[in-house]
Amino acid sequence: MKLTKKEFELIKRYDGFNILGTALFMNDGYCYLDDDNMPTNGPLNLSSKWKPWTYQVNLYNVLLETAGIDINNKNIELLDVACGQGGGASFYKDYYKFKSVFGVDLNPNYIKHASKRDSNVNFLNASATNIPLADNKFDIITCLEAEIYFEPLEKYCQQAVRLLKKDGFLIHSSSDLSINKSIFERYFEIIKIRDIGNNVGVGCAISKHMFWNNKTLREIYINDEYRSLLTGKTYEVYVMKKKQKKARKVKTQKEFDKISCESAKAFPKKLNRENYFQCPIWFADEPSFVKDLNKASDKYIKQAKKNLKKDIDKRNKKFGDKGDMGHVFHSSTLIDDPNFLELQNYVGATSHNLLNEMGFDLTQYQVFTTEMWVQEFAKDGGGHHTLHTHWNGHISGFYFLKGSEKTSKPMFEDPRPGNMMNLLPQKYPTKITYASHQISYEANPGKMIFFPSYMPHQYVVDMGYEPFRFIHFNCQAIPKGALNVFQKK
Repeated sequence: MKLTKKEFELIKRYDGFNILGTALFMNDGYCYLDDDNMPTNGPLNLSSKWKPWTYQVNLYNVLLETAGIDINNKNIELLDVACGQGGGASFYKDYYKFKSVFGVDLNPNYIKHASKRDSNVNFLNASATNIPLADNKFDIITCLEAEIYFEPLEKYCQQAVRLLKKDGFLIHSSSDLSINKSIFERYFEIIKIRDIGNNVGVGCAISKHMFWNNKTLREIYINDEYRSLLTGKTYEVYVMKKKQKKARKVKTQKEFDKISCESAKAFPKKLNRENYFQCPIWFADEPSFVKDLNKASDKYIKQAKKNLKKDIDKRNKKFGDKGDMGHVFHSSTLIDDPNFLELQNYVGATSHNLLNEMGFDLTQYQVFTTEMWVQEFAKDGGGHHTLHTHWNGHISGFYFLKGSEKTSKPMFEDPRPGNMMNLLPQKYPTKITYASHQISYEANPGKMIFFPSYMPHQYVVDMGYEPFRFIHFNCQAIPKGALNVFQKK
């Protein structure tokens, strides 16, 4: 097989990890979560052969689950592209007893090892852009976290179209799918998109503990996805089907004339731009509060941990000891605690100034800090917040007491629902442009962030590497007339 320079470098890079025979799976983990976003057992009844790889196996199962595949159909023929050392392909064949399973990978060493380990799967050393198998052969093609390496991706898509049966499924999972969404849409109809970022993040946090004593596995299963989640990326599953050819309608000359661009000559070539409906975020580094407020917060966090201890012990007894993983320790109110009064007054006054700066008339309003609490994420990882807003406030914000580039961080979403409904792929995903719909900030101690309370925000999954603690506050502009009523009462 003739390799391109990039393919050769890719093989060399992965051979350099020295993981041959060690990493049966090279994909991220997936943890099933209950209604409270707590880890729970999944639907798989795994034998001792697969149990050590529970969270990696879960992700393979989720691909079929998302597509609604009838797993009892033993006539299914499946191809796993970029199969690595063949763990996923072997699992599909062993667990589901499909008629035939093929695994394709660029690395000859991986394929040689996989073939010796499992003779029930047909392993093939080939590039994803040139797979020497028969047309219309497969009911399902799967690929986990690899399409970013297929160059050109268009050629891979052409191969997948050729290899799939008429009603076959192409199923991908990755944190990079949205980058190439427009390319996939040229060849396939995307029938379902599922964001499983929280599940993958928690799966990685659990895997960190499972493989902590094996540095090689820890590097593979944790670091890449850890960095990916902290940059605010989603992790998605795409379920796709081949586009069916439609009869082409031939336009008449009269119809062409209606849509002709010739009439555009009379329009201006340069347009003026004005920006409206902007949404600000304010931030500053103010470390002077950190030492005293950390000390003052300790008793609140201690009590919050005490309040949840019974629930944590009950869960660990039922599902196995995972420490405090997945929990967020939320204090009672800090309002009127003398230790936090200086911060409370500063936040309230600043919020008044920010609303005034935005152009609101506060003549008949007074701004108060209505809510303030401290939170700390689990030391064993998995702590996070799902996307939400604060409907009962006007300005919200955070003050970080413990955090670093290794911890969770806040991520803000575009608050315009109309834009989110009509979202197009970003041309420059790593730059802030008019097409951006997410932005995140590092959570270093002393950083203070203010934002309009209507702005959707979340905290990405924390991996438990370092302590993460912050104060959250909400401010509200209350009519002075209402204040008079309250005071009379």
